[in-house]
Amino acid sequence: MRRLAAFGLAALLISLVGYLILVPSGERSKTRQATPEQCQAPAYEKPAAGETPYSQDSLVTNVGRAFQCKNDREGTVGAWQWCNQPPYSPGEAFNGSELWRDAWNDLGACNAQPQTNTLELSFSTVTGKVPFTASTQGVGPAGRRNLEVSGVLRCKEETIPFSGRSDEVLTLPDLPACKYDLIMNEAQGYLPLTTPTQVEFKPDTPEKISFEVKFRQPLDLSRLVTLPGVKVELFASGLYQPRQMAMGNRVLYVGSSAIPVYTYEARTAGFVYAIPLARPVSQQGCICWPQGWKSPMAWCTAMATCISRPPASCIGCAMSMSTIVMLSLRW
Repeated sequence: MRRLAAFGLAALLISLVGYLILVPSGERSKTRQATPEQCQAPAYEKPAAGETPYSQDSLVTNVGRAFQCKNDREGTVGAWQWCNQPPYSPGEAFNGSELWRDAWNDLGACNAQPQTNTLELSFSTVTGKVPFTASTQGVGPAGRRNLEVSGVLRCKEETIPFSGRSDEVLTLPDLPACKYDLIMNEAQGYLPLTTPTQVEFKPDTPEKISFEVKFRQPLDLSRLVTLPGVKVELFASGLYQPRQMAMGNRVLYVGSSAIPVYTYEARTAGFVYAIPLARPVSQQGCICWPQGWKSPMAWCTAMATCISRPPASCIGCAMSMSTIVMLSLRW
């Protein structure tokens, strides 16, 4: 058995050595992929006479690939100076000879121009206190940030649902040109911070858009301290900065505010959420007020006052970040 394993290993090594010998280094480098950062380097421009725009380690892109000008540390002292000579244009042959290899290192291919509109979504969880500045990849508690996440893309009358693991990039290909509403759902209490937002694909210019959806930790409603006779229930979640509310035709409309201390990346302010109600609401009024907000004007009344002539029961809506809490009051 050991002889068989040794024979197999020797055969593998021989095959690998044979590949390295038979396949030119230029051919092997064609399969290499440059990093996204390297592919963001400026496009190469042939220097005019007397110009020396390139020096050791200069990064450029040309012919769909990324290149780096050589440096003296590689042992080819002074070779980098050829980077400023037009016959050494990276990736381009000169009189049938690849002179550029003496001056430039081929870092690999850059992704080609996308043929269809593609949206790539990544997910992370913010950490610390507001204003949030740090985040970790994935959504969920520490050590298990792989919760399932879901949401929708909406374009006019079309709705495109999607879902996936939060520790992986979610790719939505072949999207028609449109200005989409991107809306994420909560994930086991983790609330999206950077949606709702909009992404736009324009006609005749296929592109790939990458967007990071950041979530915040679940809110602990058990920490709310209420008065005797007040019952606290979760009415809706996934709303960022709910403030004003109005109701009509069995739909609750909630406006989001932009108080600077809570606004995150200025993406989610100014939205109006429409929440379909599962059953008719017969209460006479709804008083809306925020808890712990810094603005003294953060309150509104919807449908009725509920204070001047309170009925037998009334529903108040205490609003915190990303949730609406229903407080049932009885006199």
